[in-house]
Amino acid sequence: MLNLRNKNTLLKQKGFNLLELLVVLGLLAITLGVFIPSGQNMLKKSRLISTTNQVYSALLFTRNEATRLKTPAKLCFIQTETATNCTDEVTNLLGIFVKNLSDDNLTLKKSIVITEQATVVFKGVLGNYIEFYNLGNRQASISNAAVFLEVTVENIKRQVEICFNGRNQIRKKLNLSECK
Repeated sequence: MLNLRNKNTLLKQKGFNLLELLVVLGLLAITLGVFIPSGQNMLKKSRLISTTNQVYSALLFTRNEATRLKTPAKLCFIQTETATNCTDEVTNLLGIFVKNLSDDNLTLKKSIVITEQATVVFKGVLGNYIEFYNLGNRQASISNAAVFLEVTVENIKRQVEICFNGRNQIRKKLNLSECK
């Protein structure tokens, strides 16, 4: 005679059936489909904020060197991290130069590497540089235009404005001057 108790234990399920597995995979696909694009946006915004902060810090450092050393200082694009002068080409390297009082040559004080996903553009100045004088004020602008650096990461933009007195600030709204 067969023992029914043993027969029932042999038929007991020990895993997932195909339907349960497909439901879990479907939910996982929907979840990833929602969160991956928002994660990529967060990554773009993070890169933009990071690069903007780098540019802002570079401007502050340049102005501080000008006032500390009582000599003009310049922030511009450079070709290599050991460059001896500025370049007109847009690169992913920014250099901070100070003028030697003895021979009027420029000396590279610091180089800043900008992430390759970001682009930095000088606006409102003649040439691809910003120069601060020994009192901390900046060079004159083109026909009294606002002077700022525009940082772009995949079509998202932020601007760092440099007021005539040398004060730097990150704009809250694009193309809206906050210098008074």
